[in-house]
Formats: sequence, structure tokens, C-alpha cells
Amino acid sequence: MKKSTAKLFKYGRSQAVRLPKAFQFKADRVRIKKDEEKVILEPMERTEWPKGFWSIFTSDSEFETPAPLPPVPVDEDGSRIQPR
Repeated sequence: MKKSTAKLFKYGRSQAVRLPKAFQFKADRVRIKKDEEKVILEPMERTEWPKGFWSIFTSDSEFETPAPLPPVPVDEDGSRIQPR
């Protein structure tokens, strides 16, 4: 497990953390959990297929295209995640 320290700062009325490069997320949103005094950040999964993803495949009559992902992000419990 990697360990490091990070700087906390104020961003408006919120507290923010400047993550070292080795800890930065590829996602643009994270899920936040609090376990007593620990705050846990986890990257959010994509909510849609990347543009043009399906066009790279050839047609196959035996292959069933999966249903589209939900149009809005949902949390683990199925509740809708509010956009910013």
C-alpha cells in the first residue's frame, strides 16, 4: 500500500486536498465514504460507453448487444447521484 501526505486547503467554504501525482484519479468524480475519522475516496465507474466504442466491432448475428447503461449515475444503493 502506498503512503504519503497531502496538503489540505480551503476552496470556498469547502475543505479540499491536493493529491500527490501518484495518487491522482483518472476519473472526474469520486465516491466519498467516512469510517469514523477516515475519509475514503473511490473512483466512480463510467456511466456510458465511450463514443464510437461499438462501431469498432463487426456484426455478428449470435452476439446480443448489452442494454445501455443508465442515463444518470446511480449509487450502490440505486439512489440517483445529483449532478454538480
